[in-house]
Amino acid sequence: MNLNKLKNKLFRRPGQRAVIAVPYMPPTWDETVYISWPENQPTPLFR
Repeated sequence: MNLNKLKNKLFRRPGQRAVIAVPYMPPTWDETVYISWPENQPTPLFR
């Protein structure tokens, strides 16, 4: 919760660029499976 409030302050501060607080992370294994899942099969999200 507090982290989200902090992010909101960083993003909504007027007159400044939005700050990306978290560095880019490669997709997790679950995200990779979801992205590469065949379209004719139910995705893991809907299980």
